[in-house]
Amino acid sequence: MRWLVKTAGRVRKRFARSPHWARDILGLVSYVNFIELIPSLVAIAVAPRHFFRRLPMTLRGHRPLFQTPVKFFFNFAALFLFLFFLRHADLPSVIQEQHAIWYLPLMIPLTPPCMFGLGIITLFLYQLPRLAPNGDAFPPPNGGAFKLLLSPQTYLNLDSGRFFWGLFYISGYFVAAWQVVQVLVALIFLGIVHVSSALGEGHAIPKLIVSLLGVAIAALSIHGLVLHPYIEMLRASLRRPTRAIYEIDVHEIAQIVKAYLALPGSESTLDTSANTLFKAISEETDVLHRVIAQQNVDFELSEDDALERIRVHRDALSIKALRDRLADTSPIVRGKFDVLLSRFDPSAGDVRRTAA
Repeated sequence: MRWLVKTAGRVRKRFARSPHWARDILGLVSYVNFIELIPSLVAIAVAPRHFFRRLPMTLRGHRPLFQTPVKFFFNFAALFLFLFFLRHADLPSVIQEQHAIWYLPLMIPLTPPCMFGLGIITLFLYQLPRLAPNGDAFPPPNGGAFKLLLSPQTYLNLDSGRFFWGLFYISGYFVAAWQVVQVLVALIFLGIVHVSSALGEGHAIPKLIVSLLGVAIAALSIHGLVLHPYIEMLRASLRRPTRAIYEIDVHEIAQIVKAYLALPGSESTLDTSANTLFKAISEETDVLHRVIAQQNVDFELSEDDALERIRVHRDALSIKALRDRLADTSPIVRGKFDVLLSRFDPSAGDVRRTAA
């Protein structure tokens, strides 16, 4: 990727000294340069929170590695048309199928309702594996993410400008990612059919488990490749934080604590598990506090916002239940946890300073 950026820089410097007509032609070519799509598409797929949090910088031209929304959309449209003409090599076929060319611009307004519908379907698919025997072994989805996606409060609280420009990126990315998801779902379906036929007659329970496992993988594919970037775009477009954002951030900690609270055992067993839990919560807490610092920069938090965030964090950690459970551990372990959990017992002054 670095050599690509350096090469683009050298080309830009070379043409900066060229006649005006050459610069104009280069400017037009940049709108059909498919290679320039790669950094933006990769960032949306791999680090959507980072990409959309810094969207204002991209709009001001301070992030030359990423394309501005209109250029991204035109580049993607050019790639779409190029592939369309490759598929329909003769002119009569192109004319006959020309209605498909309008598919891409229509995706800008259609992306939010499509994502809303996919969110409902994916949430339903996540619940199916949990109906199987020992279905609790399937990890639950991040409820905060679906609450952010499906809540009317989210859409009433959006910064219309950031959401509008974000749709230019998401609509093109959605078209590309959906093709990948369809291939993955088809492969999963073929795998289920193959395993079921290999098991032969009977074996109803193993076949059911394999089928539900396939459903869970399909749900993860849709969530990870399609919904997650859109949810992060929504998050970055909010004018004020919502409870759903806080629940997204504490999902991992909540699952770790829940697993510990379900453990039976003596003091020695609980001490061993508590030490593992302490390390996990410490790492997640460090991540969480970095996220909190980002929220303090992104939003103008009121005192009520800060208090709401603390309540969500304490609920995720199950502070009271966890302290009751730790009463069965050794004094050394309890002492470590008292210090760690005190980070979620801020004073009223700390809350006011955060809100300020």
